[in-house]
Amino acid sequence: LVAIAAGDVQAARREAHRAVQLLGETPATLNLAAEAARLAGLDDEAERNFQSLARRHDAAFLGYRGLYRLATARRDWAEASQHLSAAERISPRAGWLRSERATLAARTGDWAVAIASADDATTKAGFAVAGARAATDPRASAALAKQAFGFAPGFAPAAVAHASGLRAAGRESAAQSVLRQAWAEAPHPDIAAAALAGAATPADRSRIAHALA
Repeated sequence: LVAIAAGDVQAARREAHRAVQLLGETPATLNLAAEAARLAGLDDEAERNFQSLARRHDAAFLGYRGLYRLATARRDWAEASQHLSAAERISPRAGWLRSERATLAARTGDWAVAIASADDATTKAGFAVAGARAATDPRASAALAKQAFGFAPGFAPAAVAHASGLRAAGRESAAQSVLRQAWAEAPHPDIAAAALAGAATPADRSRIAHALA
């Protein structure tokens, strides 16, 4: 364990092999061997050990967690999702699973799942903003931006995204209202810049700046 934590590949491999020889294939030794192999970049060997863990009723969660990490490292999101679901069936209350489910959903563009799996309002808003930016349908983008602002009105990216959607729809007054609300919650330079971007004349700039003061 110390060698793995220190990143000492040779020592980790040596000690993991020694542990298996002395103690046999137990959950602890298999996990050590798998992690040592993963550290050494021997993914095939690591996968075999994690699969052995996954087949054991007393260590299946460790196995699926390891297989999930290997799949995400090679960006195989479909396989990663399968391993994560298997881990969820074994230990549905594990906190690690919820955050990983949100991260995996975001990587695959499943914004509804990412938002639902996030633990706090700001993280939910962040996922919604990312979804709004990724959306090719303007209506879907606007809906996600509005949702983001609803989660965290003081989160500048959410306010700017929502205001931009309103502005694109020709609703400048509503956009300015959103930005004023966000500014009141948590002043941020991006909010001010977005508000001033809606000014058509110097008089408009002065009025907007005064409203944010």
